Amino acid sequence: MLHGAAKTHAGQEDRAPQEDMETDQEAGALCVSIDQISRSDIIDDQTILLKMLSGGDLLMHLKYSCPQLAFHDFFSYEPTMGQLCAEIDHIMTRAGFSCEIGNFSAAAGDQIKGSDQGFK
Repeated sequence: MLHGAAKTHAGQEDRAPQEDMETDQEAGALCVSIDQISRSDIIDDQTILLKMLSGGDLLMHLKYSCPQLAFHDFFSYEPTMGQLCAEIDHIMTRAGFSCEIGNFSAAAGDQIKGSDQGFK
């Protein structure tokens, strides 16, 4: 369940994960501003966890399984106007595979266990 914004100790607002996403009315796509992503963790060949500056976590689901994504633990992208948009943008794996972003969803706690390995 999502709740409204809450003030942080720095005076900035913590936003619910959906507030980091915007709907592109023309294309009907869901987009995430890359300026709001603090880091990413690859969960498997079809799912990437996006850690947001607002504190909310989002899952980026690829439309299909992306070969060798988890094996190489690397991807790159070229955003569309500063955003990553479902059904529009693609990621590129180290092996050279291009994989389309299918959708974004809020990440539940059990979906992100172990994703902070090696990070502090």
